[in-house]
Amino acid sequence: MPQIADSNRFSEWEMVFHTPSEQAAELYFSLESAGHQVCHRPDPVQRSGFGNYVLIYTAGGQDRLLYEGAAYPLSKGDFFFIDGNQPHAYGFTGCWEYYWVSFKGQNAALFYKQFREMADGVVASLPYGPEFTGMVRHILELKAHEDMYFDPRMSAMLYKALADLMILLKSTHMQAHWGSAREGIAGALDYIHGHYQENISLSDVAAHVYLDKYHLVRVFKAATGYTPYEYLLNLRIDKSKPLLLYTAERVEDIARMVGFSNASCFISAFKRREGKTPLKYRSTGG
Repeated sequence: MPQIADSNRFSEWEMVFHTPSEQAAELYFSLESAGHQVCHRPDPVQRSGFGNYVLIYTAGGQDRLLYEGAAYPLSKGDFFFIDGNQPHAYGFTGCWEYYWVSFKGQNAALFYKQFREMADGVVASLPYGPEFTGMVRHILELKAHEDMYFDPRMSAMLYKALADLMILLKSTHMQAHWGSAREGIAGALDYIHGHYQENISLSDVAAHVYLDKYHLVRVFKAATGYTPYEYLLNLRIDKSKPLLLYTAERVEDIARMVGFSNASCFISAFKRREGKTPLKYRSTGG
């Protein structure tokens, strides 16, 4: 990797740039650049219309980010995730070490949106530094060796890192906003999985975990993305699929086995979710 000492901007740097093929750009996350830099004197990076999303981890020192009219202090352990099309600036201090990836792709905007919602902004302190720096170094190594499978390998690593960050953010968000309700959510999930074959209601689930049912709906959806009823419905449909594909049980019997009160409710719910009736699902093999 190229390294420069005592440069005008950085005391050392490692970076790669990449241009994917058209096919790779359609299939995977597209890397524009990745690297590791250590600032040794103030020299702000100021950009807009960059065309990529930028994810940066502060490995040491301190700095600040200017983004969308707000100033965010940065210290060791902080990640920030920004849309490079928006005006942004960083690199104001003379002592800041960071790792970054600049990328785009079909799901990049969705990850960015989720990060902002869970972090209540674009900066979050998360215990994922070693994993992220390891990923960036692996990307640098793959590019240095001109790995012929660079695009899918890089994309898989980046997707995993983004998914891991979302999990950490969701956990942090739940703890900050709902506190002890997390135990109630776990209890609700256990109850639903243990009783999905029965005629259970929202009130039954809420009573089991000692939470107000309306409060349970709010915290459950914040944690899982579903209301308790939606989660129960999806679970019942998922449980019906192997019975449809690998047994000769009648649809009416399968409906009762997975907790639907009658076949009509089962058929209607299944078709809404899968776009086909249970019998069509069976006859087409899924």
